[in-house]
Amino acid sequence: MVKSIQRRARPSMLLFGVLVIAAYAFGCGDDDGGNGTPAAGEASFEISGEIEATKQGQASFVRTDSTLNISFHDNETFSLSLLRTGDDTSIPSEGAYTIGSVGAADFHVVYTAYVDGDVTISQEYTNWDGESGHLVIVDADEDSATGVFDFQAWRYDENFERLDEAQISVSSGEFTAHLSK
Repeated sequence: MVKSIQRRARPSMLLFGVLVIAAYAFGCGDDDGGNGTPAAGEASFEISGEIEATKQGQASFVRTDSTLNISFHDNETFSLSLLRTGDDTSIPSEGAYTIGSVGAADFHVVYTAYVDGDVTISQEYTNWDGESGHLVIVDADEDSATGVFDFQAWRYDENFERLDEAQISVSSGEFTAHLSK
């Protein structure tokens, strides 16, 4: 009796799996398809110093009650966050902004490098010591923005002392990001 139930369940599960895959494959496109979820934005930049590479990935705005995160990532080698905290979590308007430490700059930077593609092993670079870069929004509306950026960041020890030899410089950064809903 148990074997006959298992045999009947398998074709149903197979059909369900095929339907889920088909719905995903045909339902995902380059734009929102009318469902209100924007396509992923794009970002690229050059990185030098302790890390030497050209990076490309997805870009989005993630908003909470007290933080706006301009998030860039490739899910394998890096994630980069430009964070604005406080009451204003709207998409930034066109203009120039500073990147650096919390309180000293408009946006705080956190760059996470995944070691050997393992997201559980990482090195984090940030700035706790004033301004170290620029963000320029060249086009913006309430749901998306396009901009350019550059900054310097460092690793810090367990006492929050900057490790000057563990520095990165990010240049030629460009992005188009959409608000995650």
